[in-house]
Amino acid sequence: QYAELQEYHYKLLKEQESAKELREDLSQSVNNLKMFADEVARQAESLVNDLQAKLAGGKIVEL
Repeated sequence: QYAELQEYHYKLLKEQESAKELREDLSQSVNNLKMFADEVARQAESLVNDLQAKLAGGKIVEL
């Protein structure tokens, strides 16, 4: 019975380590997605500002 408990303990430790690695991977993915979203938002804001400036200056004839 002791050997069986040791085996379960070992399996739980392995699963805990796998879960920790998965959590770290997910955290990194979330950070990467946030950075990507921030960059997309920055570029969109820049495009809107450029279009507004062109419209204000009467420079847009056709899109």
